[in-house]
Amino acid sequence: MPVLNQCETHVFYQQVKMLEYLKPYNVALEAWSPLAEGKHGIFRNKVLTAIGEKYGKTAAQIALKFLVQKGIIVIPKTTHVERMKENIDIFDFDLSEEDLREIQKIDTGHNVTGWPSDALVYNP
Repeated sequence: MPVLNQCETHVFYQQVKMLEYLKPYNVALEAWSPLAEGKHGIFRNKVLTAIGEKYGKTAAQIALKFLVQKGIIVIPKTTHVERMKENIDIFDFDLSEEDLREIQKIDTGHNVTGWPSDALVYNP
């Protein structure tokens, strides 16, 4: 039995159905590209930046914290030490239920990284 499923998951593609599917099998979801490859203005997104201002955090930190609070494993890629420190600095606060609801609204329901959509179709 697998213990982990890695697939494209970020605030714009939240994989709600996949999480529901994996739960009864105790299979964890690991976010591939948890910051959406930097696409779709994730670092300047109005929802993420507004929430970030409340906590003194960046849009990236809010995006990562959202996933972590949903029980999703995140391993963001960066070669910059400053960003490594920023990415790990998400464990000193929790997003409110209202924050979570606002972030849920930016889910597009489809991938944004350019992979063919039929390669990522979830159809139980």
